[in-house]
Amino acid sequence: LKEVQDKIKYAQIGFMAMNPATTTAQTKALEEQCKADGVAVIYFGELPEENQTFIEWMSANVQQVRKLTGVGQ
Repeated sequence: LKEVQDKIKYAQIGFMAMNPATTTAQTKALEEQCKADGVAVIYFGELPEENQTFIEWMSANVQQVRKLTGVGQ
């Protein structure tokens, strides 16, 4: 945990990917630290929404990462 906190603190990561279904006190603290230290947080659900195909769901996840990293923009 300390290693991840340091990576956030010293801007050694570009973003933090979170799964809202697996929130714990530790993941919540990391999320709050990211927001305080200016590290972007993106959220990936475990499964597609009922109205999404797998491809649509995964494409949306990939697009979030591409946007944050500036790939293909």
